[in-house]
Amino acid sequence: MTTKHPRLVSKNLNSPALSRVALLAGAAAALPLAAHADIVYSGPQDITGSSAGDGVTNDSDYTVNVAAGESASAFTFTANDTNETLYNLKQVYVTPAAGNMYIADPSNNPAALSAGQAIGNSGSNFITGQGTLQYTDFSGVSSPSGGNWPSNGDQAYLGIEFTDNNPSVGSSLNSVYYGWIDLGVETGIDASYTITGWAYENDGDPILAGAGQVPEPSSLALFALGAAGVLAVRRRKLARAANR
Repeated sequence: MTTKHPRLVSKNLNSPALSRVALLAGAAAALPLAAHADIVYSGPQDITGSSAGDGVTNDSDYTVNVAAGESASAFTFTANDTNETLYNLKQVYVTPAAGNMYIADPSNNPAALSAGQAIGNSGSNFITGQGTLQYTDFSGVSSPSGGNWPSNGDQAYLGIEFTDNNPSVGSSLNSVYYGWIDLGVETGIDASYTITGWAYENDGDPILAGAGQVPEPSSLALFALGAAGVLAVRRRKLARAANR
């Protein structure tokens, strides 16, 4: 039994940070495929949106239907530029469909999760409503910024909860499902986001951020090559020590 992949358009992604590839690759190698039997994964994606444009106010929206084709599982991401000049507010925010939620920090801002963090356990602080992932306000002298997403565009996971009573979505008894959306955001000259994938547990159980995600083959090959090089260096050192 293998991880399910909805029929979605997949494009090549930029290689993620090596540590992230190592964690995901290690998880994929350590667990049998059957361990992912209840995870529905989008497959690698390269979905981008930017506020750059010719208008005075620019929004770039993309709606992720976490369960393919199901609007009840929707989370909409917006890159917003209040004025097409540098000197204004740039922000990226998420808006869940009615009844859906995301994990937030104690200040109720969307939490940027690392791979392996639990989603759906008793400690998860789920809230609903629009939430800002990152913003930079260039209208003043100090250009304050905020939000939990890395300011350099690095990826982080949004932990989510959605409700869908369509039997084809899964087997959750109360129609509640937990999942994650992997994305990076930037709020510099323009506001922008890059969404690289998403997944959910189709039986309603909690899920770990990044669970079911498989790095692109080129990234896995790069990691394997690096690991082989490290192993070769260690073996040479041991051989020298034994010959002394």
